[in-house]
Amino acid sequence: MQRFGLVLTFIMVSNILIALNPSKEYEITPDDYGMNYKEVRIPTEDQFITLNAWFFPSSNKAGKKMIIMSDDGNGNMADNLEIASNFLSLGYNVVMYDYRGYGKSDAFEVKTKFYIYSQFQKDLDHVIKWGKKYHAKLTMVDLYGIGIGAGLSICAAVNNLHIRRAIADAPYTSFEEMKKRYKSVKGETLLMPLGYNKVEMEPKFALAEKGMHIYGILVIVAENDPLISFEDLKTTFKGTKVKKYGWYIRKGADNNEENFSSATDEYFSRIKAFLEKH
Repeated sequence: MQRFGLVLTFIMVSNILIALNPSKEYEITPDDYGMNYKEVRIPTEDQFITLNAWFFPSSNKAGKKMIIMSDDGNGNMADNLEIASNFLSLGYNVVMYDYRGYGKSDAFEVKTKFYIYSQFQKDLDHVIKWGKKYHAKLTMVDLYGIGIGAGLSICAAVNNLHIRRAIADAPYTSFEEMKKRYKSVKGETLLMPLGYNKVEMEPKFALAEKGMHIYGILVIVAENDPLISFEDLKTTFKGTKVKKYGWYIRKGADNNEENFSSATDEYFSRIKAFLEKH
């Protein structure tokens, strides 16, 4: 019985996808659901790249809240339409976007041995700037991210005074820690960015220096995830400049892909409670 458990654990860990896996095709779009949205093109100042995004206006015409969603680097933004729908039900204007090299965003060579590219941080930054520029009446901009998008969202939130709250599902703490964990669990070496600003890209360093303006950060983590450790995250947030943050530990979940899919109602109930409190 013990031998079977070890085999099952190995299979589960082997199937975890943590490196980048871009998809250019949208298997489904908001049109398929009859959702009210607008496809927009967001220019960047970096290598003249233009990003593809979907903007969903709040059903509340007076709604002045916006949430920007960042993906985990596996597939493209279309994978998160159900999550976007839930944020719409909370009265948000919702922005989803694809990193360069994903979906209909401009071409960029994404090598699957990389965990993340420093250019993705610039992509999120430009989406935030677009949101503030074209929706000047907004009173609050929040961020939501999964996987690499969660780590980027934490860093963007504490570095940008326009951001007030962040929801981070399975964020990395630092690239060095993630590289070690991946090597230990899968026996492979991930490639990481070089020549980047640690405070702009790694929560471990960003939280140590900035974030006093933040109303709150909610961190979601799978209880049994061998790569994203609650203990690592707890250490990262200890002594942070952010004064208000909370945890949602998904009991029984093995990785971030199960956090939402295995308990949709509970997932958004916890997010709603966090947003109402902060």
